[in-house]
Amino acid sequence: MNVDADALNDWIVQAVPLNILLPTDKRIAFIKIDIEGFEPHALGGMADRIKTDRPIITTEFSPGCLAASGGWDAEDYLRFLINLGYNLYILENDGGEMYFGSDSAGLMVTYGSIAVARQTCHIDLIAKPV
Repeated sequence: MNVDADALNDWIVQAVPLNILLPTDKRIAFIKIDIEGFEPHALGGMADRIKTDRPIITTEFSPGCLAASGGWDAEDYLRFLINLGYNLYILENDGGEMYFGSDSAGLMVTYGSIAVARQTCHIDLIAKPV
């Protein structure tokens, strides 16, 4: 099937808050999300469940995508996770975790160093309930 690239802009995708779609009789223990800058929107749509179930969240963190796609400031996204009651960690290449707690500014500085060293625009974060 050939799809005209310009026609992709005309697609309508139904979106509903995840709170509505997720079963209420089972606890959510883990969330992995990588949706190119729209992470805060999706997580916001299930904020009630996050507050209740307290899952561990792994999320891609790309300040450029957050701003360009989702309209979010990167540090505001970090504070959003912190305000949900989470400590923040950077997932290291060897599987280790670099702890930042609620230090969003420190995480941003470290993100910059890692992004330059790895020649990438994203890192992976882990948010664990406090």
